[in-house]
Amino acid sequence: MAARLRALNEEPEPPLPWPDVTMLRFRAARGLDDDPRFLATGGNSGYLANNLAVHLAGMVDHGGRIVLLGFDMQLGPAGERHFHGDHSPGLRNPDAQDLARWADCFGSLQDALLARGIVAVNCSRVSALTCFPRVRIEDEVASW
Repeated sequence: MAARLRALNEEPEPPLPWPDVTMLRFRAARGLDDDPRFLATGGNSGYLANNLAVHLAGMVDHGGRIVLLGFDMQLGPAGERHFHGDHSPGLRNPDAQDLARWADCFGSLQDALLARGIVAVNCSRVSALTCFPRVRIEDEVASW
């Protein structure tokens, strides 16, 4: 299945009817994808957004800084899975196993970022991510 998915994701895209829209595809689950046509997913949108930020900010070979906010990667005190409540029926909500797997993937993201001279800091108030340095958002903003 993985080989089939990889082949599918590497096929050329048909032209889109919107000239200002770029379609990016998923290829890797961990690390970063340096090809701007692809994104590593880490299994969740927050991880994917980090790869997109690296592409859009031109950080692939130039270093940079990423500030993570809201990356709890754990259930809330009453078992909440999102800050906004559960998704509507038909959409899947994460469970504790998903959150643990996603948190584990972020270690490979941190390694890939550091290898490119990119520093990521976790400014989330509460977080199960331990691979990034923790910084209070007030201190981070004050350093700008």
